[in-house]
Amino acid sequence: MKMKFLLFFVSLLSNNIYAKNVDETKKYKCEIEFDLGKFEIKQKTGLEKCLQKIPENDVIKLIYIISSANQIGDVKKNEILAQKRLAAARAFLDTQADRFKLAVTEELSMGRNHVLGKKVHILILTTNKLSPEIRTIEIEKPVEKIVEKKVYIEINKPVEAKKEIPNYSFFVGSRIARDIFMKDEIAPYFSYGLVSGVQFYPHDHVKYEIGLNANQLVNDDVYSISTGYVLAGAYLTTSKSEGFFIGVRGLSGIVANQKQQADYDGGGEGRIGYENQSMSIGFGIGRTRYTTRAGLELALKL
Repeated sequence: MKMKFLLFFVSLLSNNIYAKNVDETKKYKCEIEFDLGKFEIKQKTGLEKCLQKIPENDVIKLIYIISSANQIGDVKKNEILAQKRLAAARAFLDTQADRFKLAVTEELSMGRNHVLGKKVHILILTTNKLSPEIRTIEIEKPVEKIVEKKVYIEINKPVEAKKEIPNYSFFVGSRIARDIFMKDEIAPYFSYGLVSGVQFYPHDHVKYEIGLNANQLVNDDVYSISTGYVLAGAYLTTSKSEGFFIGVRGLSGIVANQKQQADYDGGGEGRIGYENQSMSIGFGIGRTRYTTRAGLELALKL
């Protein structure tokens, strides 16, 4: 059915096969080509000039609006993108004179379509007088037999636009752990601290992070230890918005005791956990130059 409607629309663009009186019925064609992945009508001048070609005395009988996206990208996302382009074109026509707002309008979102591409096509049929004959021949036949049935499928049951998920997020949280310090003597510590940074989602199933981690290691029998690291991680995820993750994190920083004696410390850890758009919880275990780390992190996403 979609192909039949497309063939009908192309035939209207090339030849007005239903017109008996070409002096009374006219057609005007306008196109809007969008940047890849965009739906905003940034440059209205071209569309305005196209609409200004319609004489003010002509009566607008019918407006066809067809939107589409090219073959690049996810099918579902392209269906949503074509719907947004259709809405943008309709909103622009609503800013024009009343004869555009009150005209009978048929709208169709084609989704991915290699013929139409990343465009919105607008076809406007006008007449110099209100003629029942023209109404029957020019309007009712195409709308009744082809357009209305297709519009019922595509427009009355539109694809619901999903909320856009950003490709990055900031996070801040706390770390509770049992770390084993191994520089002077091997001793277990209760460790607590802060972690913060930013995560990047270049793809739905991959994320990266950079940030800072500061810890205080406490043991009543030996010196308290402080550690501070710059961290960088890479993970596989089940979803960008919500799901499980697994990956590794590198650590580079310093370790210091109560006597202000400090030394370089660095290493890494493996991590596994769960996250959604507002928070994440993860468990990590690893090794640095002076510590064995095993801890739980709870973070909020900003």
